[in-house]
Amino acid sequence: MFENISRTSTCALLDRIGPSIFVSHSYGGQLAFLATDGCPDSVKAHVAFEADQTPFGSYDGGLSGAPNPAPARPWGISDVPITYSPPVTDPSQLVRTTIGQNQFVDGLLSNYSCVLQASNSTQKPRRLTNISKAPVLFLTTQASIHVAYGT
Repeated sequence: MFENISRTSTCALLDRIGPSIFVSHSYGGQLAFLATDGCPDSVKAHVAFEADQTPFGSYDGGLSGAPNPAPARPWGISDVPITYSPPVTDPSQLVRTTIGQNQFVDGLLSNYSCVLQASNSTQKPRRLTNISKAPVLFLTTQASIHVAYGT
């Protein structure tokens, strides 16, 4: 998959140039997180502008688009395996819960529901151990498509 190629090639670049700070936008955020997962000691930090990181789904239809997220990112924030603790060998091992409800105002989506990794009686939410090694700053604005799933 493209995501694995991107992760491998970005880590190879970081091996040559040294530890770096990622600045990403939109879909580039997913690729930066995958590189952080692949070579966490080479990423000092990540600044994500309007990152498209909706967990377990995609609202790419915009405010007038899909009333529910299209299934996507089965590994949470990616389409390909990433490092969790405790380890995950299949995305079906990730327990999910939906928070909130989609709300429409004048035919436009004003608030999104969000699917999160959850805990159950036997399992706490898993940690993204490699990705959590680098501090992350998510930036969005009041006019952003992404603000709708933060309320």
